[in-house]
Amino acid sequence: GNQVFQIYNLEMSALNKGLWIDGAKDQSMISGFHFWNFGFGAATALYTGVFTDGNTDCMNIGEQDGSLFVNLFCHESAIRAVSSGSDLVGSWSNVSLDGGSLIIEDTDHLEIANLNGSGGSGAYACLVNVSGGLLNLTNYTVQHTSTTKELCVSGGTANVTGGRWLGSATLTSASITGGTARIRGVHFGVPDTNRTIPVVKQTAGALVMQNNTSGIVGAASGVFLA
Repeated sequence: GNQVFQIYNLEMSALNKGLWIDGAKDQSMISGFHFWNFGFGAATALYTGVFTDGNTDCMNIGEQDGSLFVNLFCHESAIRAVSSGSDLVGSWSNVSLDGGSLIIEDTDHLEIANLNGSGGSGAYACLVNVSGGLLNLTNYTVQHTSTTKELCVSGGTANVTGGRWLGSATLTSASITGGTARIRGVHFGVPDTNRTIPVVKQTAGALVMQNNTSGIVGAASGVFLA
């Protein structure tokens, strides 16, 4: 049968999985979700050894046949889409990843507008990691990161349109090892000082880049695409 939920202004903390959604067969809504290390500080062993170990999901989403999510904030944790063959269809907006990651393992069709990310403890290799399904991402802005790549695609399809990525001189911003990535209208504000690695690296899969800009100048600045 159909399961529907509506969640407003939820604050929570967890050490494994926070909000766990699966088997919802009708459109549901979340307006305001805040995931943080409530109850224990950043200097505690619980925070450094468990909360930020890369295995904490602020949201773990399986089957969700229609989701309208707005104003999501996750600290040092992942929004993980794991629909595993069942439908995950949704339209999300205003998503903030404070040192966390958006991990897309499988979706039917997921639209996200206005994603903001920043680097954190380094528990996640990528701020956005797509290995299956279809993700359409509009206006993806990275405030700063010296610990994680902005986009990794190893399977599925990731369409990214618009935004600004402030990456690192020592990390590739986008890594394409499979699947299909389309990156359009993104400004790569990455440092070019003593750069020795490419900003965008493709080893397999398909990559389309259109109307992007970069502040990298001069032959000595290193390569942009490899």
